[in-house]
Amino acid sequence: MKRRNPATVGVRSSACVALAACMVGVLCLSAPAQVDATVATIDGARHEGALTGLDGEAVRVQTSEGAASVPLDSVQAIRLAESADPWGRAGQALLLTRVGDALAARSVTLAEGPWQLTTELTGAVTLPVEAVSALLLPDARTRPEELREALAAPAPTEGDRLLILSGQGERVPVAGALRRIDAERITFHYAGQDRTIDRARTPLLRLAGPAGEPPSPRGWLVGRDGSRLGFAAVTVADGTVRLTGTAMGELAVPLERVAAIEFRSDRLVYLSQLTPLAVEQAGTFAVLFPWRADASSAAAPIRLAGRQYDRGLGLHSQARLRYALDNSYRELVALAGIDDAARPGGDAVLTILGDGRELLAPTRLRGTDAPLPIRLDLTGVETLEIRVDFGEALDVGDHVSLADARLIR
Repeated sequence: MKRRNPATVGVRSSACVALAACMVGVLCLSAPAQVDATVATIDGARHEGALTGLDGEAVRVQTSEGAASVPLDSVQAIRLAESADPWGRAGQALLLTRVGDALAARSVTLAEGPWQLTTELTGAVTLPVEAVSALLLPDARTRPEELREALAAPAPTEGDRLLILSGQGERVPVAGALRRIDAERITFHYAGQDRTIDRARTPLLRLAGPAGEPPSPRGWLVGRDGSRLGFAAVTVADGTVRLTGTAMGELAVPLERVAAIEFRSDRLVYLSQLTPLAVEQAGTFAVLFPWRADASSAAAPIRLAGRQYDRGLGLHSQARLRYALDNSYRELVALAGIDDAARPGGDAVLTILGDGRELLAPTRLRGTDAPLPIRLDLTGVETLEIRVDFGEALDVGDHVSLADARLIR
């Protein structure tokens, strides 16, 4: 029998009802566990309370003002707990799939047949060989930004790629074909022969796969371990999350392992999903931090006020990004501030324009300030421009993050 951790964050069980104090043989009954949740809608509304259910129509939550039923097509995310950062964690594998899953694996092997892996979120599962796009095996010498930059290069369409750590500490790419992975070694076909190498010397393996856009999931299940798993449909009942249409088929996951459930909506587009119409950037003291999608300008996960965000823009003074909106959206919603990685440093000015008109007047962002919620009317806007300029204090800490920046139709 699996034992529950009584210290699990966000889980609260009602106390047993004592029929007689200190009586031997009294049966103690407890009510079903409830999980505290924040249900965020795509337009920025929030419902906080105990999550009581989720089906194909609505999310149900018991708030302090009573029961609330939020239509599923209006839900952006259900937040339950903080998730760990799975990138670059020494000794833990990170397996990426072609549909965008990121699975923080305690163990991963490949022999004859499918991938075998165990994660804190899913337990022991299998994955088809062709579903996997990359395997990260970082050690203490591996920098997460190094792996992100390597993955930003086009994926191989023919032949697999190993990134091997040489004896001099250099990262050397090697082309060939993956044969096998066990607990200690990787077998790789190179120069006409199967060869083996220690897993500890291979921080990154990229697998050849078909070109083209992969199918988009209906939403994402985010584990407390940092795993991220796409699904076609999801329900929650009796402390269990049930998923269909995942890369691993149907799954049932204990709710206590889940940090968030995120949804895609036809009414919402993340700004990071759009390609800028034009980009202008200038460095500070000859140091250039380029803008980044879904990461801070320092190539790390976006964090504001202690919370990590999977979506958003990372910008740095001085930067100009312009987007063609073509009068397709009615609102821009985001949380803006100096990224936690730079605090308490950072002093920048954020300005947002629509067709040259100020939607957000020049606003000072400092590392000592709380993040700023932004909600802007985009009615009739053809071109959106985001500007980040120097504040009064001139330094290289102007890492401005627009967390969860999204356009709403």
